[in-house]
Amino acid sequence: MLYADKTYGITNSNQSIGNTVMWSHLPENYFKRYGRKLVDLDRNWVFDHNPYVERAPTAHQPPLVVNKIDLSAVDVHDDLYWQLYGRSLPVALSRPDEECVRFGFSQVALRHPRLYRYEDAKTQHRKVVLHVYSDRDDYALPPYENARRQIPGHVLEQILTRYAGWEIHQVGGAGDPKVDGCIDKRGLPIWETVREIADAALFIGIDSGPMNLAACYPRIPRKILLTQFDLDFLRTSFFPMNARFKHHQWLDWSSVYFNCSSEDAGVTYSYTKI
Repeated sequence: MLYADKTYGITNSNQSIGNTVMWSHLPENYFKRYGRKLVDLDRNWVFDHNPYVERAPTAHQPPLVVNKIDLSAVDVHDDLYWQLYGRSLPVALSRPDEECVRFGFSQVALRHPRLYRYEDAKTQHRKVVLHVYSDRDDYALPPYENARRQIPGHVLEQILTRYAGWEIHQVGGAGDPKVDGCIDKRGLPIWETVREIADAALFIGIDSGPMNLAACYPRIPRKILLTQFDLDFLRTSFFPMNARFKHHQWLDWSSVYFNCSSEDAGVTYSYTKI
């Protein structure tokens, strides 16, 4: 959420990783457009290392809401949903591009989320970071999307076989199902999880918070299993950043997408090719 005062400020009460990380691009894009830093009013972790953010709030007046768009109020099957994308395209070019155009920026300098820490980490060339499970029940999902996202056993067997001899580090919540054969990095504090991801040679996961953390490091290839959609939907209706379907704005063009069947489906590849 953006708030306005003399120099602008930024705050976000939603503490889910993805919903927080998605705003990390904004201070840099704003600074390169207007030459001013944003003020972090609630000292959110995502701005801990951001050089385009100040932490001291201005006190001359209470902040005022500048911009808010409630996507939940829009029929996801209606062409009106396309109009929420600032460029009026059937697809978004990137999540930062979508947000910046809404705020009236003339151009977008940074097209991905960015945390500014561990960007110089030396790549561990046989390290895979794996995230296997997410179950969100705090919002209403459209009928074509499942809240529970979990890489099934037959896919995990393929991953472990394909990357035998690699170090596979499992990140995620402390309560996520443990994958035998992986180095257990579940339940780490957020910045330790970021560090685990930042020096990986490959990220394999689901549509989740760690996927968005990995997107902060474009040098890391991302292979994402779309376990929330059935095969027919993937064949006919899914492509990255599809403006007609709610939540597709999270699924960036820079990832490679896979399904859990033995067949390719639409833009997704079979898990056998992961």
